Amino acid sequence: MLRKTAARFGWNGALVAIGLAMAPVTAIAQDEAPEPVPDAVPPEEGQGVVQGLSGWNKFCNPDPVTQERGCVVVFQAIQENGGMVAQVALSFLEAEPGNIILSMIVPTGVLLVPGIQLQVDSNEPTTVPYVICEPTLCRSERQVETAFVNQLKAGGELIVSFLRPDLEAGGAVRIDVPVTLIGFTAAYDGPGRTPEEAQALQDRTEEARQRLIEQQQQLNENP
Repeated sequence: MLRKTAARFGWNGALVAIGLAMAPVTAIAQDEAPEPVPDAVPPEEGQGVVQGLSGWNKFCNPDPVTQERGCVVVFQAIQENGGMVAQVALSFLEAEPGNIILSMIVPTGVLLVPGIQLQVDSNEPTTVPYVICEPTLCRSERQVETAFVNQLKAGGELIVSFLRPDLEAGGAVRIDVPVTLIGFTAAYDGPGRTPEEAQALQDRTEEARQRLIEQQQQLNENP
């Protein structure tokens, strides 16, 4: 079962090491139609989205007992203030490449019922339901077919959309987060990063994140 792969293959440790956090929970059927959502607004007023400090990355680890390898391909979108906006991850066993779990993480304060909507270029959007919210993040998840992965490989941009309540006007505000698909195919089809490469990536990512935070602080102090 893929719901236990994160713990079995040590993905959580690898992802946390570069400032990410992903753990599959359960597989969800993918025949739910996306619900209509309001017009989109930027993730936060006045703050753009940096398209992934480290791009698309793949991590693979063997099971310590069976030596069966599991992999995760992941991207994290970061705001200019260094905060995470969204994370997209696809996980699978190398022995079962067609059994793929798509999971996403967004900050808390979202409307849960509609889930997260994904759209690759001008293709039909798909909805991914939330499975759990923790103190600092909410996760959504579903099982996807290889056709969706092929769509990502052929695409140029993935739009991740979710809803937040509009406390002033009532109703909801839609947040659209653009995720580049440049580098996705190379990461998905590649061998994955070695532990040494993962450590180097962690260091570079943290340095870049700190630079973003410092730049934002300077802008706030000297508008």
